[in-house]
Amino acid sequence: MSKEILMVAEAVSNEKGVDQEIIFEAIEQALATATKKRYEEGANIRVVIDRETGDYDSFRWWDVVADDVMAELGTQFTTEEAIEKDPTLKVGDTFEESVENIVFGRIAAQTVLQSEQPMSKLRAQVLHHPVFNIPMVATYHPAYLLRAPREKRKAWEDLQLARQQILGE
Repeated sequence: MSKEILMVAEAVSNEKGVDQEIIFEAIEQALATATKKRYEEGANIRVVIDRETGDYDSFRWWDVVADDVMAELGTQFTTEEAIEKDPTLKVGDTFEESVENIVFGRIAAQTVLQSEQPMSKLRAQVLHHPVFNIPMVATYHPAYLLRAPREKRKAWEDLQLARQQILGE
């Protein structure tokens, strides 16, 4: 996935005349939003894409508040809770830990496109990011294709459509 992120950022930047940094930030924000959906309670998530390799890491963070404050579930720790994670933490500090990266699946595609439609309705067409007007092609996740091999043909068609979009055919 890492090289694909770099290729998308470069292609969109060249095609739309948008600074690559803006593209990377939009991808990071979309991945963070999709990652938040894993948690029932609120969550502070940040995603960092390495601009050289395309690899990305996801982090969840909490603000440390005083013990006499009602901590917000999922986004704050009291000092008592924070000390269990790191004894050096104090009020005003932030505790951060690495969390599992999401893959570009249905939830990520729906988040990026700001759509609730199922993947079967999103695929097989050129879609546009609602804010940046970036062209995108959604397709099935590889894990889904392993469970439903009959859908491989559709995924191949989606990849051909994406290639045509990138090459301007």
